[in-house]
Amino acid sequence: MFAIRTALTAMLLLVTLGIAPACDAGGDDGTLDLETGTFVATVDGEAFDAAVTAATRGLVINDQYDITFRGEDEATFGDDPPTTTIHFTLLDVTDNPATYDLTRLNTARITIPDGADATTTYTVSADGGSGAVTITAISDEGFEGTFQFTAVADDGATVEVTDGAFNLRYDSTM
Repeated sequence: MFAIRTALTAMLLLVTLGIAPACDAGGDDGTLDLETGTFVATVDGEAFDAAVTAATRGLVINDQYDITFRGEDEATFGDDPPTTTIHFTLLDVTDNPATYDLTRLNTARITIPDGADATTTYTVSADGGSGAVTITAISDEGFEGTFQFTAVADDGATVEVTDGAFNLRYDSTM
C-alpha cells in the first residue's frame, strides 16, 4: 500500500507542474467560491501573494484521496530569475473539513531565492519544522482553507509562514 501511495504522490507532483492563473479573492460570505482563486501568506513578515497556482486531486480510494497544491509569487514556474514557491502534499484527505498536521507524510516546503540563480528550500519534515493546513470547505471542484508552518533548511536556518489562506480549483484530478 505504501508503494502505491508513493507512486500516486509522485504522479500528483508531476501533474502539479501545470499552471493556472490566480485571481482576486472572493467568497467573503463563507461559501466555496471557486470562480476566483487565492493563495496568500506572510513569509518571515513579508507578504506573499501567488501569481500562479496549481492544484491536483488524486485518485479516490476508500473515500480518501491526496491533494497537491502550490503557489508561486511570479508567473515563471522555473524560469529565471528564481521565485518564491510554497508547495503542499496532503494524504488521506476526505470530503469533510479537517486539520492536517504537517509531518513527513503531509508535507510543506518553501523555496526562496538566494540571488540571481540560487534558491534555498525549507521543509517542515526537517527537525524543528512544524505546522498545519486546515481545509475549511471542499468539493469535487476545489477546496479552501488556511495554513501556517515553520520550515527548516539543510543548514538549520528557519522560515516562518503565517496567515496563509487559499481558495483553489483543481487543475486536474485522477
